Amino acid sequence: MPAILIIGDSTVEGSNNNHINTLLKANFVPYGQNYPDQKATGRSKRLHPSFLDPNSSDAAVITGVNFASAGAGNEYQTNTLLNAIPVPKQIDKFRACIDKS
Repeated sequence: MPAILIIGDSTVEGSNNNHINTLLKANFVPYGQNYPDQKATGRSKRLHPSFLDPNSSDAAVITGVNFASAGAGNEYQTNTLLNAIPVPKQIDKFRACIDKS
């Protein structure tokens, strides 16, 4: 089964920012035309766990993890002001997770 690894900004963030000190949040359940009653269908999991969620394990990367952070971008300076996890750091977190698996 392929894993879905999510890296990005608020358009795909799954609650990582709830675990850091920032005003930027993306606390909305996924929705879309393939989500009757806002419930995911045809997926291996309903939602991919957020990397920073204390209930998430390093082994979760095998089936998919969300590394995204609302307000993220490629510029470290902007991310520092907003206290978001920049895209390059999300990739570093993914690599660290792979190294542990």
